[in-house]
Amino acid sequence: MSTEEEVHWLIQQHPVLVFSKTYCFWSTLAKDILNTYPTMSPLYHVIEVDLRPDMADMKRVLGRETGRFTFPNVFIKGVSVGGGTNVQALQESGKLKGLLSDAGVLE
Repeated sequence: MSTEEEVHWLIQQHPVLVFSKTYCFWSTLAKDILNTYPTMSPLYHVIEVDLRPDMADMKRVLGRETGRFTFPNVFIKGVSVGGGTNVQALQESGKLKGLLSDAGVLE
């Protein structure tokens, strides 16, 4: 499976998906915010891009598909909602809970 095929497969398979980097503050922020929903089921899935040998390809594919060449890149129900600050803004506005509910991961 090519990196592009894998990215598309991952996005389809996981209602909430975070493409992250282990050392990135903004990636940690996004995951910390998602962790405030402990009843999320299934729990969000994380791909730590910096631990993969195809990191550059994955960045290229995500950039081409979403216009975001930075991490994190958070997908909810197959749609990129942005990075750490975007997830933070969704949380602060109360919209994140609705998106997660619409994705079927919150009761």
